[in-house]
Amino acid sequence: MNSRSFTTAAAIGWAFTGLIASASSRFAPFALVTLEERYDDDRLFQIENGGKGQFISKVSPQLGFQLDAPTLTVRPWYAADIYERRLTTLKVDHRGELMLKKQFFRRFSTGALLKVWRVTDPTTLPRLGLARTLSPVLYGTAKVEFSQRLTRLWEIHPVYRFEGAQVDEFDPSTGVNRPPGFYHSPSIESWWTLSARSAVGVEYRFQQFNYGQDTAHSQGGFVDLRYFFTPQVSFTAKAGPALYSQQGTRDSGSGVLPRVYLELILKDRWSELNVVAGHDLVGASGFTSVVWANFASAVATFTFYGPFSLFGEASFFSNGKLSNSTLLTFQSPDSSKGYVLGGGVEFKVNNYVKLQGAFLRIAQFATANVLNLNLDRNVGSVRLVLSAW
Repeated sequence: MNSRSFTTAAAIGWAFTGLIASASSRFAPFALVTLEERYDDDRLFQIENGGKGQFISKVSPQLGFQLDAPTLTVRPWYAADIYERRLTTLKVDHRGELMLKKQFFRRFSTGALLKVWRVTDPTTLPRLGLARTLSPVLYGTAKVEFSQRLTRLWEIHPVYRFEGAQVDEFDPSTGVNRPPGFYHSPSIESWWTLSARSAVGVEYRFQQFNYGQDTAHSQGGFVDLRYFFTPQVSFTAKAGPALYSQQGTRDSGSGVLPRVYLELILKDRWSELNVVAGHDLVGASGFTSVVWANFASAVATFTFYGPFSLFGEASFFSNGKLSNSTLLTFQSPDSSKGYVLGGGVEFKVNNYVKLQGAFLRIAQFATANVLNLNLDRNVGSVRLVLSAW
C-alpha cells in the first residue's frame, strides 16, 4: 500500500470508528459561496493572449460538515474555484481538506490533517517556491500525530508528515512528463515541562525525498524549547544538525545542514498572530528531490471595532541545491527566491454575510539556469461571502 492509500484508509477508519462510538454526536453541515471580482496581472493570460492584466470573476462554492462527539472531531470540506477570464475559457481549481481529532484515553490522543489542491496556476498555492512554471500542479500534504503523556511533566509526540507534488508538463531534459515528487518524514519529540511557562525537548527526525529516479534522505537530532510569555503568547525554537545524503541522475553527495526553526504565536479574543522563520531541508517541489530552504512568514488578523477586522500576511523564501550550499545562506549560483505581501479588511454584516477587500502581491526571482520565467503577480479584489447555515 502506498502512502496516499495508507493516509486515506487511516482517515476513513478513524472517522468510521468515531461515528459508531457515540450516540451523542453533533452533526453540523455547512455551505458557503464566495463571489469575487478582481483585477489580476495574471501571467497565464499575458502569455496566452499578450495582455497586461485583466478583470476576472471568481466563484468559489464550498461544502462540508463538522461532526463533534465526546472523543472525536471530524471536519471534511471541498471547494471549487471557478475563474472566468475575459475573452478566455472558464478554468476551475479544486481544494479539499479532512481534519480528524480522536481522544482514545485521558493521556493519549491522535489527530490527522489532509489537504489537497489541484490548481491551473501554481502561484496560488500556499507553499512558496513551487511556482517554477505556469503549468497545472497537483499538490497535497498530510500530517498524522500522536500525543502520549507519560507523567505529569513528561510527554512524547510522534508525528508523520507527507507532501506530494505533480507538475503537469513535459520535461525537455528527459523527454517525458515530469514525475511526481514525494516527501516522507516520521519524527518523535520528547518534551519535559520545567515550569508553568517553559518546557524543553529533544527530537529525532528522518526525512525521505523522492523525485523519479532521484532520492535523498536525512537524519537529524534537535534540541527544542518552548516558552509562554503569557497564556496567549508562546515562543518555540528548534535547532540542530541534519545529516543528508542524495543519489540520482541530477545530483549526488552528502553533508551536514543546520536546521533552525523559530515560531511565535499570539492568540487572544481580538487578535491572532503567527510568525515562523527557519532554515531546513525541503522536498516535494515537483522539480527536484531535495533543496535547502530559508523561509519566514507572518500571518495576522485583528478585530478593531465590532464587525470590522484587518488581516495581513508577509512571506519570504529562498532555496537552492545542496551541492552548492549547506550553510545558512540566502543566495547561491542556482538559487531562487521570492515573497508574498498581502492584506485586507473584512466587514461582517451578520452570521451569513461578509464583505472583504484585499490586495496581494506575489513575486519570485531566480537565475537563468533555474527558471526561464520570473513570476510576479498583483491582485486587487472585492469579495462577498455568503453562508447558507
